Amino acid sequence: MGAGRVFDDQGVLAVRLARLVDRATDLQHIAAFGTARDAVDTLLMQQNARVLVPTPQAWDALCRAVVAAQSRITAAQCSTRS
Repeated sequence: MGAGRVFDDQGVLAVRLARLVDRATDLQHIAAFGTARDAVDTLLMQQNARVLVPTPQAWDALCRAVVAAQSRITAAQCSTRS
């Protein structure tokens, strides 16, 4: 093997390692999303709130509703402190 071949192998290895790191990061994000979703499901079940979230669009709508509810709660708390 010539020196050029060793460099090529190292370059290929570096690219493969970078792709593996990217995939590992993607999997970590997926796992974090799954954990968050499980936490939301648990909270909803504890409150006897049955919310069907079968699609990504339904999940987005639920997230928007939670953010809106948090904003309203914060506004109500601020107005009672004044």
